[in-house]
Amino acid sequence: MRVKLDKMDVRIIPDLTASAEVSLNSEEDTLVLPRSAVFDENGGKYVFLQSPEGWLRRPVETGVASYTTVAVHAGLKKGDVVALQRPM
Repeated sequence: MRVKLDKMDVRIIPDLTASAEVSLNSEEDTLVLPRSAVFDENGGKYVFLQSPEGWLRRPVETGVASYTTVAVHAGLKKGDVVALQRPM
């Protein structure tokens, strides 16, 4: 993305860089996880869910994803605890 300023402002410093996050798609009322918590194997997505018995592999249905997060449509509920990396 390129942004062109129509006029200069005294607060603009020459050669200053900036960043922006542009949302092309979004979902409302859905669970969102860090991408590192969702694993992909043989085309299926899953997470490791914490349970009294230890970590359980749980399949999930995902939705919109960014570089850092992914929406989860099915397989989890609010309050579930998932691993951010594959448990040992």
